[in-house]
Amino acid sequence: MNAQEAIETIWEYMHLHHKLEKADAIFVLGSRDIRTAAYAAKLWLDGWAPFLVCSGSGNIHSDKPGGECFIGTTEAEVFAKIAIEMGVPKKAILIENKSQNTG
Repeated sequence: MNAQEAIETIWEYMHLHHKLEKADAIFVLGSRDIRTAAYAAKLWLDGWAPFLVCSGSGNIHSDKPGGECFIGTTEAEVFAKIAIEMGVPKKAILIENKSQNTG
């Protein structure tokens, strides 16, 4: 198995193939991948839920490539800012900026 095949095998294993369903909230887990916030905002804008819950306390990613947007702030606040810039109103966003990890 070459590297690409290994990556595709792992991706397929991790991908759950869930169908989107309307929900009470879209929970946005903190990470250094800001695309997560943009995708969650798009889901909100498309009407999948009335609220976004942006989570994450750390600026632990600030020393990693692309992490400059986390300096002096939290993942939750960065993600909320992205959602607001995309058109999600502040009143639809709940910020949980105390969590340390998903567990």
